[in-house]
Amino acid sequence: MADDKLNQAIATALVGMDKTSDEAPPDALSDDEAIILSLLGAAVVAEWNNLDRETQRTLFERATQLGAPGGDLSLRQDIATFLHDHHERTAVNSKREN
Repeated sequence: MADDKLNQAIATALVGMDKTSDEAPPDALSDDEAIILSLLGAAVVAEWNNLDRETQRTLFERATQLGAPGGDLSLRQDIATFLHDHHERTAVNSKREN
């Protein structure tokens, strides 16, 4: 996904978090917002093993909706592969197989 598309999806999500806002989403994130969101995303991945399945499923679905509102199957697969590759149990098993 292109950076502009990602920024737009994240900006839309941020506006959506504020239920009182009638503003249209901004076209781009500030550098500080991009850093904060990157850090939050990295924290979620780092804690993925500690999240219950329902929370994991909700986050997965939200990420795919933000990235491809129409439902891009290749994006779903990319996210699933990324999580598999970075998940403690599956990453260890994958490394042993190589």
